[in-house]
Amino acid sequence: MTYFPKLKDVPPLTAWSYSRFNSYSTCPMKFAYTVLMKIQDPQPKGPALLRGIEIHKEGEDYLVAKRKPKRVPASYQHFAEEMQQLRDMSPTVEQQWGFTKSWTPTGWFGGDVWVRNVLDVCVVYPDDTAVVIDFKTGKKYGSNEDQMQLFAAVTFLKFPELQEVSTRLWYLDNADPEDNEVQIDFKRSELPSIQKTWEQKVKPMFNDRKFPPRPGRYCSWCFLSKAKGGPCKY
Repeated sequence: MTYFPKLKDVPPLTAWSYSRFNSYSTCPMKFAYTVLMKIQDPQPKGPALLRGIEIHKEGEDYLVAKRKPKRVPASYQHFAEEMQQLRDMSPTVEQQWGFTKSWTPTGWFGGDVWVRNVLDVCVVYPDDTAVVIDFKTGKKYGSNEDQMQLFAAVTFLKFPELQEVSTRLWYLDNADPEDNEVQIDFKRSELPSIQKTWEQKVKPMFNDRKFPPRPGRYCSWCFLSKAKGGPCKY
């Protein structure tokens, strides 16, 4: 039987990421238990999550392989030509970037790290522009514009010479070339506004001390639910 500490014992949040922000927005209580107190669901990871991890690894291996693979992985078949072009550009992949509260670069595990961001693919061009690509599996939900803003911001911060960043989301399971990519371009002049927006967005995460539950469609599967013997009232 899992032991659930009281929420008053939750350790303070010191660093955030887009996934942490998304987790908190979905349910502050689950965020507190799973992220801050590191109490994990006793059930094994679902097949969709495991598949996503595997497909990301396939893409990374293809792009960085020393010897050019004979073919693009089947999971990237809808972006086969683009993957071939990316490989020829010698992209940086699976970048783990950390930044301080003043948005200056620091180590991923640095004592002063305030925000962390992982980029699947980044290509910097000689004309002071860059392309950032994020691989998505499963169905397409919304535009994820806020995530793309963050991708652009950290890329501008990492490469001060850049004047424009093009962010792309590739929905790998979608065969429709008219609907399987989202692209938003950002200019450096937008960076201060993006930084200010995110500072306001994450403030509740750092100030929260009660972490109330936020009931929704995931409650029936949540290991913290009342039906599963958890501490949540829902």
